[in-house]
Amino acid sequence: MLTIQSPHKHNASVISFLAMLLMFHFGCVSPRDNSSQLLQWAAENHTEAARLYTDGKYPEAEALLRKAIAVRNEQLGPRHQLTLQSRSKLALVLKAEHKLPEAQAEYRDLLKIYERTLGFDHAETILTRNRLAGVLYEDRRFSEAEAQYRIVLKQRLRIVGPYHWDTLQSRNNLAGVLRLEGKLSEAQAEEQRAEKDGKEIKFGTTPQR
Repeated sequence: MLTIQSPHKHNASVISFLAMLLMFHFGCVSPRDNSSQLLQWAAENHTEAARLYTDGKYPEAEALLRKAIAVRNEQLGPRHQLTLQSRSKLALVLKAEHKLPEAQAEYRDLLKIYERTLGFDHAETILTRNRLAGVLYEDRRFSEAEAQYRIVLKQRLRIVGPYHWDTLQSRNNLAGVLRLEGKLSEAQAEEQRAEKDGKEIKFGTTPQR
């Protein structure tokens, strides 16, 4: 008996997917079975892409994520949580590949969707805005990054307060971009506040609220 072994796990997934399509074409599976198997294939692609991303194999991860997004978008819709999950992972991969305009486009679109579906102050919305700011920062679009970092900082101050590590990180992010813009006095003020609040968090002197 001849056994064909794929050297890559995701290649085996593609072979499995093609075999499923042939079965559907010849009537061996129902449309419902087909949908279920397509979604399973998309989930496997997403999982494998996450592993490839961790291993630094960004082009391979991008290819698998685009396949997963195509299936999830068709089967579940563009605003489904799983579709958005794959798109968010794709944006991370694009940033790692230094495809910054593409990453920005993904994050901007995701941000609009999350604001409409989850709300302005939802954790996923804030995270996406923060990641967009990071891409803008890396692309040296400092004024735009500053604007987004300021929004994130205001949200975190309002939601979790000044004595929280997320808020502290937001202050440091804002201070960093202000320095690069030459706004040294503003940057120093944010750094001093971050240092003060950080000490209170570290030594447990946070006021009761």
